[in-house]
Amino acid sequence: MTDSSNKPVLMAQVLKLAQALSTETALFQQAVATKLQLSLTDTKTLSLLLAAGPLTAGQLADSLNFTSGAVTNVIDRVARAGFVRRVAHPTDRRKVVIELVPEKMRQAEAVYASMAQAAGALYQSLSDEQLAFLVGHYQKSIALAQAEAAKLAQ
Repeated sequence: MTDSSNKPVLMAQVLKLAQALSTETALFQQAVATKLQLSLTDTKTLSLLLAAGPLTAGQLADSLNFTSGAVTNVIDRVARAGFVRRVAHPTDRRKVVIELVPEKMRQAEAVYASMAQAAGALYQSLSDEQLAFLVGHYQKSIALAQAEAAKLAQ
């Protein structure tokens, strides 16, 4: 256990490093977007579809906190670039579903390959206990970020 007198110093270091990681992650994501000739919003949309699977435009708008017009523009851009396609909704003829194009997504995977390999090596070097701590930390951090974003949207 850490001596509680070090806690303020350690907390300040954690906050500073978290901010630096956030900045470096954003810069990396921007570099990926540039490499794929997309915007950062476009790549985040692809990431969302990769995690959630096919979504309607309305579901995408809700997930991204966009208006219907803004999400239509995003879908148009990533569809023109070949990363997604619109397909008929399986049960509602009035809707379309946005799905990823696997062949094109392999290009995106290739751009992320080096980072994925490096991160895998980093995580492989950690103990089960350290990995379990990180899982909990990331879960709580994601929930915190979602709650704070929701406050800003009000």
